[in-house]
Amino acid sequence: MTEYNGLLYTDDTFEVCIGSKDRNIEVLDFHPNTKEIRAESFSDYKKISKVTLPEGIKKICIKAFSFSSITEINFPASLEVIDMLAFDSTKLKVVDLSKSSATIGSYCFANCEELEKAFFCDNTLQPSCFQGCINLEEVDLSKIRNIEIPGQCFCNCKKLKTVTLSDDITIIGQEAFAHTDVSNINWPAKLEKIIYHAFLDSGITNIDLSNRKSVFIEKASFEGCEKLESFNFNNSTIILGDEAFSGCKNLKIADLSKTNIKRIPKICFQNCENLENAYLPDGLKEIGAGAFHYCKKLKDMLIPDTVERIEGRAFDKTNFKSICIPKDLISLGNIFTGSSIENYYYKGSLDEVDDYVLEVICKYMEQITDRRFVFKELTFDSLYKENRSFKEINDLQKRFEK
Repeated sequence: MTEYNGLLYTDDTFEVCIGSKDRNIEVLDFHPNTKEIRAESFSDYKKISKVTLPEGIKKICIKAFSFSSITEINFPASLEVIDMLAFDSTKLKVVDLSKSSATIGSYCFANCEELEKAFFCDNTLQPSCFQGCINLEEVDLSKIRNIEIPGQCFCNCKKLKTVTLSDDITIIGQEAFAHTDVSNINWPAKLEKIIYHAFLDSGITNIDLSNRKSVFIEKASFEGCEKLESFNFNNSTIILGDEAFSGCKNLKIADLSKTNIKRIPKICFQNCENLENAYLPDGLKEIGAGAFHYCKKLKDMLIPDTVERIEGRAFDKTNFKSICIPKDLISLGNIFTGSSIENYYYKGSLDEVDDYVLEVICKYMEQITDRRFVFKELTFDSLYKENRSFKEINDLQKRFEK
């Protein structure tokens, strides 16, 4: 073991630093030959303020400075790896990696609550590397090597507002920007997937994914984005996951009309309390369970003729007054629970309605009064509350037509 400027090295080559005998050391000035700082070398050192790393250093190992009082450090161009938890819960105010292409390990700068600025070049980020940096406000990731923003990368960076992404980014990972205030973000041209809870409870106000070849918005990606006002998916192939926009309370219009979406998944727009209009695309096949549950300002919707399945509670607790059921519907859940629907329209004749669909309607109509069902503009008031069978109603329809 050899000592230099109060720092301990494994041998007289001065290549590997392992700490200091003095836990109250304030300034770390490393030997010019230093290549590596070993794991936990300065972890929990409470007097460190400034660290000067020499050009030529290659690696900072796991927890090397974690929970220390370090406030200032340089990152030379020679640095290749900053290992996981290396600066976890330190007092750094600026992380300037603009000269270093180092790989940044998981939780590397996590919980640096005084960190305000971070600069990058062609770095590689790993999961949770800046998680919990509550005062970080802006990051430019346009030059990083990643094609995926790793999971929880900036999760809980509560003041983060502005993010610049590289156009080469294809995936935004799980909870990558969850619980942030991100409102200004560019949507990469090559983006293919937004993973579970990527923007959970974030400050997103607008999403522009128009003119994209294919984008999969996974389960609950934008759940609880209460500031979201609009999205634009025009001329794009979009696949939505369950709960994708659940709890987006400021969303007023959901326009999917110029997409080729085939399915509105379950509870996709649940609790979008201010949603007033939803426009669905021709070619839509299915509306999932609770898809528009508790969209209490939603008054009307044109359901495309191509829809074959509407699952239970799809329009539960909406403000619908009427609904037109597609002619080719083959599966219908109890979509009317808690709604104010008064009129039901079916584009075909009674002979054409699927037996299963009619059975669901009959069961529901038996429980209510002063409502009506319309077949091809022929109205049979209150038939179902009288427990009429399918055969009886069919006979009535035929007699009426004669």
